[in-house]
Amino acid sequence: LFIYQSLLPLPPSLPPSPSISLYNISVGKLNKMVVPKEERDKLVYDIKLSSVVPGKVSGENESHELKPIDLAMKLHYLKGLYFFPNNKTNNNDNNDNNSLISIGEFKNPMFEWLVSYFMTCGRIRLSSDPNPRPVIKLNDAGIRIIEARSGKTVHEWLAMEGFPALQDQLVYGHALGPDLGFSPLVFIQVTLFKCGGVSVGLSWAHILGDVFSASAFMNVLGQHLQGKKAQILAYPDYPRPEYLLAGPSQEPLSLKRVDPVGEHWVAATNCKMGTHVFNLSSTQLAQLISKVHGPKADEQRVDKCFEVISAIMWRTLAKIRKDL
Repeated sequence: LFIYQSLLPLPPSLPPSPSISLYNISVGKLNKMVVPKEERDKLVYDIKLSSVVPGKVSGENESHELKPIDLAMKLHYLKGLYFFPNNKTNNNDNNDNNSLISIGEFKNPMFEWLVSYFMTCGRIRLSSDPNPRPVIKLNDAGIRIIEARSGKTVHEWLAMEGFPALQDQLVYGHALGPDLGFSPLVFIQVTLFKCGGVSVGLSWAHILGDVFSASAFMNVLGQHLQGKKAQILAYPDYPRPEYLLAGPSQEPLSLKRVDPVGEHWVAATNCKMGTHVFNLSSTQLAQLISKVHGPKADEQRVDKCFEVISAIMWRTLAKIRKDL
């Protein structure tokens, strides 16, 4: 699942740049650029890996218990991609001085940011119960940062033929395991483009939270990059219920049982997956929103667009499911 959103706020010392997302850019208006197949694997290079940890210790011997709904999502990973174009430099320039933000400037606010999100810095362990279950050990092991470069400009990247299929090169391929106890829960890839623009790719283990949690996670990072004091979030840790619910009498329609995967949390599938892009204009989105929320609905709210599109997709999937 890819989320294309507006840009994160940049530090005040850096020049502002316009927002680019699939909601407000038409790639078809750009000159399509065909990239030879043998060059596609070389679009991103000079890849370096490092880790960033919270600036304060979150606790000693603390764990966060994963609820059943969390474990139901353990094979799912959410991915987000943000673009920061730089329109004030020569597109042929390719040096660190032209970048909107350096890797050091990007990393420095993360230490304080991760104090609020210490749970994302943990690692998966098994509980000490008689029936052990996966938990997140809050050991402040950190999130993984990937630094990369591209010989293309941001606009050249967006104009490449097969643009959606190339986005995996800007978001690190992330899966938990096979060394489950040492696998980071979050990867962030920072790619510096030839024009000085930057992309930020997020890979987020779904056991940490849903798409709105991942979006808030990145928005708080944007506040720290601006030097603002972000609100520290509290993770509720509800006590175990005294009376446990009995097992369901029948398999839920919304879930499908999969074979055990051991310590490598990757969904095994023999199906061939394909990519298809649906281009929705602002007029089409407004018509869909008015049908669901009424003619006076705020058409510019991205959350309403997301809700309406999701509802249509789920309704369509429900129609083609033979067992529903």
